[in-house]
Amino acid sequence: MSLKDWVDNGWLRVHETKPTDIHELLKRAEKNLSESYKMTGDPDWQFNIIYAAVINLANAALMAEGFRTRSDSGHYYAIESLELTVKLESHIVNVLDSFRKKRHIATYERCGVISMDMVEQILRITQDLQKRVLKWLKNKHPDLLKN
Repeated sequence: MSLKDWVDNGWLRVHETKPTDIHELLKRAEKNLSESYKMTGDPDWQFNIIYAAVINLANAALMAEGFRTRSDSGHYYAIESLELTVKLESHIVNVLDSFRKKRHIATYERCGVISMDMVEQILRITQDLQKRVLKWLKNKHPDLLKN
């Protein structure tokens, strides 16, 4: 299935992307990661901040391809799209999706569901994802990195 098929299914919409869109998403992801390094003592909140960086990076890749998520299940489709955009391995996408579910519980249902091991794991994945997205953008969409 392609991203165009996702539009046909109503999961995404076409987006006319500007370099400023990509710049802002990458800047937010960097800020989220930077802030997460300063946080101690609250794994739920630290996890949430790192997760936000994942979504920013996924959306940057999706927008570079000319698409945006719709509001319904936007995080789910942003994460799933990483397999089609930056060719992220399916097992990592599955881990990120499990983190999406954990983050939802930690944010809306109850505190204390995030361990420091999970924080460390999402941090490692996100740091790698950031490098991959930047490399992919430089190779596939260098025009969108001009600001």
